[in-house]
This record gives sequence, C-alpha cells and structure tokens, in this order.
Amino acid sequence: MEALDSYHMMLSLAESFSTPFVIKAIIKLGIPNILAKSDKPIHVDEICTILQAATGQAHNSEIVRRLMQSLCRKNIFEEQPAGVFGHNSLSRWLIDGTPKSFASLFLLTTSEAGQAAWHHLHELALEGTSSSTSAFAKAHGKSIFEFAANDPVFADLWFGFLNSFGHIIINGVLEGYDGFQSVAQVLVDVGGGTGLSVSKIVQAFPHIKGVNFDLPHTIASGTQNFPGVEHIAGDMFESVPKGDAIYMQKVLHNWNDEKAKAVLKNCYNALPVGGKIIIVDHIFDPHQKTVIDQDLGMLVFTGGKQRSASEWRELLASQGFSNVNFKPLPAVKFQAVIEAFK
Repeated sequence: MEALDSYHMMLSLAESFSTPFVIKAIIKLGIPNILAKSDKPIHVDEICTILQAATGQAHNSEIVRRLMQSLCRKNIFEEQPAGVFGHNSLSRWLIDGTPKSFASLFLLTTSEAGQAAWHHLHELALEGTSSSTSAFAKAHGKSIFEFAANDPVFADLWFGFLNSFGHIIINGVLEGYDGFQSVAQVLVDVGGGTGLSVSKIVQAFPHIKGVNFDLPHTIASGTQNFPGVEHIAGDMFESVPKGDAIYMQKVLHNWNDEKAKAVLKNCYNALPVGGKIIIVDHIFDPHQKTVIDQDLGMLVFTGGKQRSASEWRELLASQGFSNVNFKPLPAVKFQAVIEAFK
C-alpha cells in the first residue's frame, strides 16, 4: 500500500506542470472575464456561445468543459450543477484587467521564453562559485530585463505582472508601515517600474516629492504621469538620485549578494547623514513552502535570492547601514519593511 501511495504521489507530481497551462488556456479564452460579467454561473454551452459572438469563431464545448472541470477539481472555479460554472474566491484572481489580477503572472511564467528558462536550471549548479547569472539568461543569452527591453509582447506581460503585484504590495505597505511621515521631502523609488508605488506614497503623504528611478527603456515605455512624481532614467549599478530617503520594493531579491551590495553602496552615497533606506521584500523562512518556491523563481528568472533576517542585516551592514528594523506586513504574507539608516 505504501509503495502504491508513493507511486500515485510521484505520478501526481509529474503531471502537476499541467495546471498553469490549463489556467493559461482559460485566461487566453477569456472565460474568467465572461464569468465575472454574469450575476450567476453559466452553462458551458452558453460560455461557448458568448465566445463565438465575441470572436466569430466556434468553440468546442466539450474541450472547454474538460478544461474547466480540471480546474474545479483543484478548487479553482465552481461547477454547480454539471456543466454550469462560476467563480469562487480563488478563480476571481484570474480576471484580467483588474489591479490585483494574477492573469499576467500565469501568462508570463507559461510563455515560451519563461518556460525555456527552467530547462537550464541544472546548469546553475555546475558553476564552481555562487551563480552570478540566471537560468533565464542561460536560455536566452540575456537577462530578463534585457529581454523585456527588446520584446514588446514579453514586456507587456512583465509590466502587467509588476503592476498587479505592485498594487497588492504597496497597499499592504501603506497599511502596515508608518515611517513615511518622517521623510523630510524627497523619496527616491529605486527600480520603481511604472511609478505606481511611489505615486501612492505621495498621494498618502503629500509633503513628499517622489522620484521614480528605473532603466531608460522602462522610463520611456512603461511609466505613467503621476502628480508629484518625477521620472528619472538611469542605472542603479552606476548611481542613484539623491534623496532624503530611498525606497526599494521587491528589487534586491532580483540580485545576488555582490550585485545587491553595489546597489546598496550607491543608495548609501545618495543619502544624507541620518537618511534612511526603506526596503520591501521577503524574509526567507526555510519552513514555508511558498517562500521556497518563490526563492527558486528568483534563481530561475533573475539569478536573485530571498534572504533571511540575519542575511538582510549582514548585507545592509556591509555597506554602512545601521539600526536595521523589520516591520512585518500582515496584509502581505512573508513580506516585511526593512528600514535602515545611514
């Protein structure tokens, strides 16, 4: 019996790769959004009729039913009664075009470019010292950031993912962290992407002037005009704009320690004496499956890592920062604000 149980467990693991691709198919068909527009669950035949009216192309109701049922068995969507599908609390995260949608993440990780990276994961273990690259770079010959700069379709997925998670995280930060009030004037968001996070901070604390700092191609194509926010293009590995405080949301986990130290050194030089750095990132816990999975994701896509509290202290101290404080964010599980001073 034990051998049979382990057999079925391993079989399930081998087939578990299919779920993200089924979710991708459902998103590509537009079914989460169709169900979101209805005030009640819809039969699969009606779903296909709506799809045909929208696209002018007939849809196979049997295939759609099988896809939906496979997700229902994983508690994604609900079937009631047979062939009638509706949303549940989990599937609502797949509605595309909403601020908190996970649709862009599934489309990003299941893209051909994203999937190719995982085939090179073992190569990182063949390097004699700590890897300075990512499986994505092994697969494509360039970092994910460079790849996005030259592939508009991939860039749309990338920015969509950053915006979706950015909404969730910055709302959790504003709810759980009270340290922005003490920022004298200028807050520089290093690696701020579209500028969404710093704009929300400025909106909540109007005395702050926000600076969104990111790579030239991001500033050129990915930013929006936000009141009170100035966009500045540059390279954080070369220098960082001066400010009274520096904010970094989910940036340093993209890089190994050597590169993270280079960024922190530039941040230190950009701050006045008494200025502070505000980092929003994971606190690594080896007993948490979600954090372990996300750590592997960093290894594959960026070459970065999730860090424990002691690793964060050591990293910040190596570049002169002191008085390191950790403020967990109850609204964003496994994340914290890491505050340190020059």
